[in-house]
Formats: sequence, structure tokens, C-alpha cells
Amino acid sequence: MILVTGANGRLGRALVEALAEQGLAVRAAARETPKDIPDGIALGPLTGQTDWSAALDGVEIVIHCASLTWVPSDADEAGFQTANVDAVAGLGVAAIKAGVRRIVYVSSLSVNGKHNAGAPFRHDDRPKAESAYAQSKLAAEGVLKTSGVPEIVIVRPPRILWPDLSGNLAMMGKLIARGIPLPFGALNRNARDNVSAQNLVEAILVSARHPAAAGETFLVSDQLPLSTRDLALFLGEQVGRRPRLLPVPETLLRAVVAIMPRRLLGKLDAKGLLDELTRDLRVDSSRITQVTGWQPTMLRPPSGFAKGHSEENGMSQEDHD
Repeated sequence: MILVTGANGRLGRALVEALAEQGLAVRAAARETPKDIPDGIALGPLTGQTDWSAALDGVEIVIHCASLTWVPSDADEAGFQTANVDAVAGLGVAAIKAGVRRIVYVSSLSVNGKHNAGAPFRHDDRPKAESAYAQSKLAAEGVLKTSGVPEIVIVRPPRILWPDLSGNLAMMGKLIARGIPLPFGALNRNARDNVSAQNLVEAILVSARHPAAAGETFLVSDQLPLSTRDLALFLGEQVGRRPRLLPVPETLLRAVVAIMPRRLLGKLDAKGLLDELTRDLRVDSSRITQVTGWQPTMLRPPSGFAKGHSEENGMSQEDHD
């Protein structure tokens, strides 16, 4: 039996569906009773006192997706410790009592850092968790590694690209769909790795079942880095309209973002948004391939992909056709 936590979230639900399609015994758990999933279990709030016993009964493998990803203000950041660290510590203790063999912990690439220049992030890099969220994910990794559960696998994904957009990507997609010009036409030199929902689900399932994955930390991505301009083209394909991109110089863009109203920044501050728009975030996901043989499904780049830029980063458009 495989337990998937966070089953009301998109990733948890996708994993439950994928496991069921493979004919595997799967149990879904979430804070509230999982929607439209038979025999789902409600855990209640994620804290150090969460009762895991019913969810873990007869379970051999746990895929832990449930976590707190955002709080409205700095004053609420203690919630990360409660939901992402204390609850995981309790899960580890309960898993040992229940005889769980393996826990796959879905962490975050933010544990490695917010951005890089030059060499991509690797699985064995020294962590540089800067935000309270990233620090809580790193702490949870440490708690599990010392929990006594026989097999721990850590998976750190970058930004997930879902068919149905959400967050800042959904906001950008809506602007593109309305034909509103965006000042990203000149942002074709940065490179940020993402992971499609399909590739992430596959990587997590391999991490759950492959014998050699025990004890590993896997960074996963599509291995198709996108500049901000490329990302806008991708979103345009998602919403069915080619984006209108203005070649605004980066210096001017920085000035504009600095005075943007807070409500337009989504869950980021001005610096965070500028980092996402202009800086690199590259991922070396070769470790999971070396250990398990799994490779991401190569996705077709968006129409108008910045071919010259991609060649500078070691891949050409033809590599993905």
C-alpha cells in the first residue's frame, strides 16, 4: 500500500490517479477528506500532534506532498515550522511504529537557493535555503533523514508547469489572453528550469519504487530551460494567443517593478519578481538518471523559442523536436 498525503492538492491528486492507473494499492490523505477519492482520510491540521495512525495502517511507502507553501505575512512564518517540520517529525515517528519502509519527501529546489549563475544546482550542493519556507523544507529533510525510517528519498522540484495555470503564471496567462502588451521581449538571456506535471509525477513514482533510490536526493526538471521571453511564448500557447512582447530594457523594467502595487506581485516581493524575470535557475537532474535510469520526457519548446540562447546553454531547438 502506498500513502499519498496532500491528496487535495494538484500534485497529490495526480499521484493518486497515476498510482491507481498502474493498478497499485493507494490511499489518499489530506487535511480535509480528499474530494472524489474513495476511502480518503482526513488528517486535520498538520502539526506535531497530527494522528497518522489510520492513514499509515498497512502502508509500506509514503509519498509526502502535504505542506504549507505560503503565508500572508512575516508574522505568520512560524506556521512553516508547525506544518512543514513538526508534522514531518510526527510522521517519521508514526511511520516507524507502522512499519513503513520508505518515505518519499517532496521538498523544493528553493532548498538549494533562489537562483544561480554558471553551474546548475546539483543534488550534492551545499544547501542555501534563504526563505522561511525553504528553511522549513530543509529542516524537514533533516528530520526525516534522522528519523530511523529505513529508506528516505528526497525530491526537489523547481517551478511546476501545470496544464491549468496558477499563481503568477495564471496572471500572466490572463494578460496574454487579453492581448495586453508585456515588457518581456528583451528578457531572452536568462535561463530557468521548470518541471512539467507529467515529468514530476513520473520522477516521484520512480523514487517511490526503484530499489536504488533509497537514501538519494533527486533534483528533477524538464531539462529545457526557458528565458522569460520563452516562458511568455509557452504561456501564449497554453491560452491560445501569441503574446505581445515589448523589448523593454532590463534597467527600465527594474524601475517599473519597483513601483508596482503589492497586489500585482502575487506571492512575491519586488526583488523576488525581478529575480524570477531576469536571473538564472538551472538544475542538473542527472543523478536520478544515473541511479534509476529515468529520464524526463522531452517537451517541444514553444514556437519562437530563443534558439540562439538555448545553444549557448548546451542544447539546441533540434534536441527537443
